[in-house]
Amino acid sequence: MNTFYSLSHQGKDRGGLGLTKMSELTELLTAAFAQHRNLRAQLDAIVDLLFEHWGIQSYICEIKGPRWSFFAGMRDFVTPLQRIKLSERFGLQAGPVNLPDEDWQQIVQLLRELVTERQED
Repeated sequence: MNTFYSLSHQGKDRGGLGLTKMSELTELLTAAFAQHRNLRAQLDAIVDLLFEHWGIQSYICEIKGPRWSFFAGMRDFVTPLQRIKLSERFGLQAGPVNLPDEDWQQIVQLLRELVTERQED
């Protein structure tokens, strides 16, 4: 278990991030995204954050019909266990996730919102 996750759940049940932790998570992901103007750099920052804070190896693909092509993230990561559509244009390929499912789903939802919002720019 990584440091951020351990600290944020100290003395609490593992039933979800809760409102306070969701606010912190939203701030982390939004700040990582806002540090860059270029979409590829923004998505690289998000992938770095997923790895640094939760140990989740991942990359972002551009979806072109049935084909998912690498777009941003960990180039040397080759064994995704999850394929998650974030928007019509982008998807996330991720390795093992050692978080409660509810927490992971909240992270995925925030990623969807950020990617969708950015696509509309």
